[in-house]
Amino acid sequence: MPQRITGVLTIVLGLAGVLAVGVLIALRIDARRAAATGPKWKRRLVAAGLALLALTGASPAGGKDVGAASQPTCYKPAPMSRPAAVNLADKPEWQRLCQTWAQAQDVASDALGPYPFDAAGQKKLLDALAAGEKDVAALLTAGAVSRAEADLLTADLKALAQRVGEYRPTERKEVICYQARSLAWIAQGRVKDVQGRLDLLEKLSGQATLQPGVVYKVLAGVERQLAVVTPEAIKAMDEAERTPAQETRQTAEAKMAAIRAKIAGSFTAPEQTPQWATISETWKFVSPLAQSHQSTQAQRGEVDAKLAAARDAAIWLGAAGLLATSETELLLKEADRLSREIYLNPPTDSTARCYKMMVLTPARGSMMRVTQRLPLLADLAGSDKVHKGVLERTVPAIEADLATLSDAKQTAALTADERTQAAALAKQAAEDLAKIKKQMAEAK
Repeated sequence: MPQRITGVLTIVLGLAGVLAVGVLIALRIDARRAAATGPKWKRRLVAAGLALLALTGASPAGGKDVGAASQPTCYKPAPMSRPAAVNLADKPEWQRLCQTWAQAQDVASDALGPYPFDAAGQKKLLDALAAGEKDVAALLTAGAVSRAEADLLTADLKALAQRVGEYRPTERKEVICYQARSLAWIAQGRVKDVQGRLDLLEKLSGQATLQPGVVYKVLAGVERQLAVVTPEAIKAMDEAERTPAQETRQTAEAKMAAIRAKIAGSFTAPEQTPQWATISETWKFVSPLAQSHQSTQAQRGEVDAKLAAARDAAIWLGAAGLLATSETELLLKEADRLSREIYLNPPTDSTARCYKMMVLTPARGSMMRVTQRLPLLADLAGSDKVHKGVLERTVPAIEADLATLSDAKQTAALTADERTQAAALAKQAAEDLAKIKKQMAEAK
């Protein structure tokens, strides 16, 4: 009789967990992350729901569309960021903000090409960016972020919205009456935007504690603005504007360096940090399972926890300036790819007969991944410092995608336009990789 009661309670808990998972999905919150963070009762409830879903083959990961523009993940700040009482990662507002930021960042970095959405998709993203400002305000009210952090996040959301609005939707692809803007004109706008953030960066550097997850985002936003303020752009400005532009750039870079140094502490290289050890351990454990597509349910739970910790570690290294933003993003995208590979097949110990597998034409999947990584590779190809450890963990997958795009049998499944685009992507990515490897060889 006690066993029967226990079984009934287990089923009830599982069904309640399924409902909880459904609510999390509706709120666009990562259910697996929710199962690993927060109060014990919440972790148990969500974990029970995930377990019941896995037994029925209805894995939330299995239902994801790997052909989507991005697989954004919200990252838990490092322990030094805030007292444990304020857990930013558990806030639904932060979860939504992370997802919106990642989607907009993919657009703003040109990772999705010149026509990244249709008109409806553009409006949806712009609406999400506007809603993100309300989420930032809620986080400020809850004490999860400081005033300087909130203002910097809001400034970045506005800048992202402006950048997203500059792209033409697919419906306007053939429109000819489009006025190109000069490099100097664009750079002047970016300088003005950065000038508006200088006081906030000063306040941020003076805080007793810093949120690495927030710092990473806001400094990446400033970097994105400064990337347009190149020496060539400054030279093209009117003489009266050149000196202020140069001074703004230098001041912003100095303030960002001070903030990063505060997070980095005494560490001067990623290999010195426990965060890098976490990334190395995670890749060592996860990579074989992702390659074989064979893992048990228990192993997948461990994979989820390790990848979450690795993402946190990468964000900390990026916020500390020990990794460039492009290097951090490559690691995060590779972590997402490993997760998708893990969940490609059902668990080896599952008795479920139905499992919603993630199906995608290999060449089209490779094309999507190379498209997302191309701007990052271009940044690293123009950098004077690239970390070998990052390349070791990210380049093999990129090279595998390039091999797929060079295989006529694989690309035969693409349309004629896609094959042309795939060839151009592969060529550019191969050239950037060659430059990066040459830099690494010369640095030895």
